[in-house]
Order: sequence, then C-alpha cells, then structure tokens
Amino acid sequence: MEGFLNIKMRPWLRSALTRSIALIPAVIVIVFMGSKGTYKLLILSQVILSLQLPFAVIPLIHFTSYRKKMGAFSSAVWIQALAWIVASIIFALNLMLVVQEMKNWPAGGSILLLVFVITGIVILLGTLIYITFGPLSGARRVWESGIITAGRNIAQRIKPLTIKQIGAALEHSNVDAKAISAAISMARSQKARLTLIHVVETPGSMVYGKDAQSLHSREDQACLEKLAREIEERDFPVETLLLYGNPIAEIVKSVGEMNFDLLVLGYHGHRGVEDVIFGQTVDSVRHAVKIPVLIVRAENRPSERQ
Repeated sequence: MEGFLNIKMRPWLRSALTRSIALIPAVIVIVFMGSKGTYKLLILSQVILSLQLPFAVIPLIHFTSYRKKMGAFSSAVWIQALAWIVASIIFALNLMLVVQEMKNWPAGGSILLLVFVITGIVILLGTLIYITFGPLSGARRVWESGIITAGRNIAQRIKPLTIKQIGAALEHSNVDAKAISAAISMARSQKARLTLIHVVETPGSMVYGKDAQSLHSREDQACLEKLAREIEERDFPVETLLLYGNPIAEIVKSVGEMNFDLLVLGYHGHRGVEDVIFGQTVDSVRHAVKIPVLIVRAENRPSERQ
C-alpha cells in the first residue's frame, strides 16, 4: 500500500488517503455485521498480529547467540536459556489463542474456509520449525562485516586504467575548446591517440547517412579538418572522424568500432525545458557506453552555430 501511495502528492492528502483505505475493512464489517462483527474483527486482527512474534523473536535469539558474529557481545548461556523459555511461552500462548479462536467458529461453517485456514496454520508451523531448528542442524556460515568485505572486494578488483585511444565528441560550439583541452591533457599524460568526432545531424543525413552530401556536411568536414590542423601545429597529432545520422547512436557506435578507452564529451548545462529542446546527448551516451566518460562543462551558454 505504501508503494502504491508513493507518488507525488501533498503529505496531508497521502496521509488522509492511507487512513481512508485502512478503514475500509472496518466500515464493511460494521455495515454488514454490526458491533459484534467489529469485536470479532478486532480479535482476529490480534490473533494474526500475535502470530508474527515468534518469527521475530527466534531469529533474534539465534543472531545474538552466534559468537562468531557477535564476538564479545554474544549472549551468555543463561541469557540464551531465558530467551528460549520466553520464546516457548510466547509460542504456546499463540497456539492456545489460535485453537481457542477456531473453537469459537460456527459448527456449520464453510469447509473450504476451514481447509484454507488449516493449510495456512500448517505452513506457518512448518516455517517456524525450520527457523527454530534449521540453524542448529548444520554448520553456520561465517559472517563478515559488510564494510570489511566490501573493502576487500574493491581492493582485489583494483587495476590500472589503460588508455590508448581517446575520442572527443565535438558539436561546433564554445564547449569544444574545453573538451579538446581536457582530451589533449589526458592524451599527453597517457601517451594515447586522440580522435576528434563530429556528427552531421541534418535531416538528409538522418535518412541517407553518408550518402546525403550537402553544403552543411561539407562545411562540417572542413571545420573539423581545419581544427585538426591547428592542433597539429602545436606538435600534437590528432585524427578526425566525421559521422552522419543521430548523434547519440553514432557516438555510441563509434566507441565500439574505434576501440576507444575514454570518451570526452562537452556539456552545455541546459536544464528543464532547454533539455527537451536541445536534447540530452551527454546523459544518453554515458548510459549507453561501457567505457569511462569524461564530461567537461562549458562556463557559459554555447553560442549559436557558425
């Protein structure tokens, strides 16, 4: 019920709705069975609630008595004996309550309901017997601290990150400068090869791909090559990759085809409605690729495409 009501609504409305739904069984019983029915419903609810006690008490006794887990804080023998006595009393009282409640049922009651109740009681008793004697019948698993275990697993999986191929996706805006700067820094430190990527996303390229030659695509290619030459003049060789179609799909596909070890993306920082208008390439790409992604955010809004 809590999961069903875990939606965006005002707290007072959610609280009122929860209480209203919780009162529905009581209202139905009052309408059709009167005050006697309400009393029987109250008794039945207490019987059901009491059946939960052994399922909480017995595992707690096992847990606090296990010296390998609790260490110096494990229960002493006399505390364990006292706890098992209390648990036995609780179980006996619950069993007596169930038997007494069943005796109060009308003699001419439904056979199907009786079979259903008895089956449920047998299942509960079987489960209770299992959680009581199961831990005592075999060797217990040695538990470790979750933090220690997690730290050990992390340490065992640590290995240096090898970066030989870096791809930098460009969009011909002012965010490209910061993205290229970060990519060059990473490439120099790792002695990796850098590839500048740009995707032509005209309507024609979306349909025909590379075959959709247009003035727009030729300008993109010229701009990409000019940028590569300017970078190479600073004694840093780079490669270029011009793609056609949907930017998200093409960038993700290029990661696999070019065997990139790191992808650098520029982020313009749009929010809200602007995210819908300008798209969410960064979020979509970083969730789709399996390699590390370095996201570089622009300081200011990107300028209009030249």
